[in-house]
Amino acid sequence: MAFTLLSAVILGGIVILIAARHPQKVYVATADLPAFHRVTERDIRLQEMPAEDLPQEPMNNPDSLVGRYTLAPLTKDKPFAESSLGPLLARTDLDGMLFTSIKATSETTLGGRLARGDHVNVLLSTTAPDTTSAQLTNVLVVDVTREVVVVAITADESKTMLNALGTSHVSVARLRAYVRP
Repeated sequence: MAFTLLSAVILGGIVILIAARHPQKVYVATADLPAFHRVTERDIRLQEMPAEDLPQEPMNNPDSLVGRYTLAPLTKDKPFAESSLGPLLARTDLDGMLFTSIKATSETTLGGRLARGDHVNVLLSTTAPDTTSAQLTNVLVVDVTREVVVVAITADESKTMLNALGTSHVSVARLRAYVRP
């Protein structure tokens, strides 16, 4: 009985070692990609890599990559990982956009229900005299972390935000939840 158990453990270890050394084909970046970059077919290349060099959720299907966006910079020849990508967006959603962050609070994350790809209105209100409140409409949420909500805004909306600097209160109202295009 002990011999059988020992044999099974040794055989299992050998299988794990062989699997860990067996290279896999995964998609890697063809160039350095910035955060919030929409991934195109030109940005990806299939490459064989040792299993120990792969992220936890490597991407091996181009259809699951193209049209999504990076959440952080990705270095050339590094593999794409599911956790490092935002959802699939319409082709023009990020074109010409600027990215800014809003402090994450229960109110700005809708109690933790706000998600990447949602569209929201951002309400900038103040109680200071001689200042006005402002609203950004139909703003795309590109990332939500414990610390910040990152949104994509136009150049005109960035001017609105600059004019509202020092506002005492930021609120978010979801217009529509993410829907895959």
